[in-house]
This record gives sequence, structure tokens and C-alpha cells, in this order.
Amino acid sequence: MLEASKRPFFSDLPLHDVTREFSEEGLRRRLSYEVSRTDWPDDIREQIRFAEELAIDTHAPDSRGVHPYSTHFLRVAIRLISRDHLGIQDPDLLIAALLHDTVEDHEEVYTGIIAPLENESSRHHAIRAIEDLFGSRVAELVAAVTNPEMPAHIVSREDRHDFYREHVREVLATNSEAGLIKLSDFIDNCGGLAHNESPDLALKLAEKYLPLIPDFLLFIAESRLLTDERKMYLQTQLERAENRCLDLLQAAA
Repeated sequence: MLEASKRPFFSDLPLHDVTREFSEEGLRRRLSYEVSRTDWPDDIREQIRFAEELAIDTHAPDSRGVHPYSTHFLRVAIRLISRDHLGIQDPDLLIAALLHDTVEDHEEVYTGIIAPLENESSRHHAIRAIEDLFGSRVAELVAAVTNPEMPAHIVSREDRHDFYREHVREVLATNSEAGLIKLSDFIDNCGGLAHNESPDLALKLAEKYLPLIPDFLLFIAESRLLTDERKMYLQTQLERAENRCLDLLQAAA
């Protein structure tokens, strides 16, 4: 994590605007600024730095449109911690947000951190490695938000979307803290459709995400971890995302 001793001049910009203008570098500075506003001790800050570097190294081969994939999980993490967004001042949730796609996309990166158990799956081994590095709570959060492996019999796009949506609904119903990470992730994915460079991909994602908006609105309304002010803000964000999805689908009809 880059050091940020003072407020970045772009700290009031929407996160996708920071991405467009400053890419990974700007988002890392924004995250550093948000962490600098907490009263967390140095050892916690070091864990966050380590998680950030691990996630960036893990996703180095990946891209998100014209930007590095890191821009996605950095926005998810910033949105989670920022007092202008979800305002969740919990370092374990922040670390899990940074790592939320590492197991799903690159479980092999955790090979060699700890010895595998007999007949242990590579995914379970990766989660145990995260526990060794960051503790049991972070490992449990990452395990909860990691999308399950797709069964071989699920082939069609609609069936894949249904499988994904059922996983998200289960997380929202059973794990309120992991649900906050899913919420930040969803806002970045669905709310960011206006910034997607591919119209065809944006349309497919609108079909995937639109049915989940009522579930996230209910999750926000019932959350005991969000302030009333944050709830109103997040509901507005999802309503805008819903309108974007509907616009995309109507234009393609």
C-alpha cells in the first residue's frame, strides 16, 4: 500500500473516475488515504499492505477492460472502508475484500505457504493458507465470498447465472459481514456497467445482475452494520444501477 500522508487531490472523485484518470496508482493512493484515517495500529496496517501486495501480484496477469484487474478489488476495498460509501472500519473485512477473488481466480498462488493435507482440494488448501497468513476470520470471509466451482452439468449462460445468483443470495441470508463485501463487489460490477468498454459484455452482465438488486436492497434495509445515512446512499446507488441495467436491456430489445 502506497503511503499517503495527506488527502489526495482526487479523493472526492467517484472511484471509476479515479480509475479512468489514474488507474491502479490512483486507487492505491486513495486506499492509503482511507487507511490513514483510521486509528489502527501499525501491525494491522502492515497486514493490509501485505494483503494489497499479495492481491496485486496474484492478479498481475489479469485485466479489467483497459485497466489492470487490481482496479476492481481496490475499488471494492475502498468502497467498503470509505466513510463516503459503506464506512465499515474493520480491517479483517478490508483484507478479505482485497483478497476476495484470489482463491477463485488463482488458488495456485497459495501453493507452498503451508503443506497440503491428504486428499485436500486445492481450494480448501488455499483457504487454509489465508488463515495461516491473516487469521481464521479473514479466511472464513474469503471462503464465504468465493464463488463455488461451477458443476460440470451447468452449461447454458442462464443456468450459470442462476447458479451465481443462488450463491449470492445464500451469502446475503447467512453471513452479514461477507454480505457487505458482496455488496461492495456488486456495486462495482453492476453499478460500473456504464464504464464497461464492451457493449455486448455490459448487456450480458445486466441480465446477470438485474434480478439480484431486490435481494441487495433487502439486505441493506435489514443490515445492523450500516448506518441509516449509509443505507440511503447505498439504496440510491442500487437504484441507479437498476436503471442502467434496464436501459441496456431495453436498448437491446
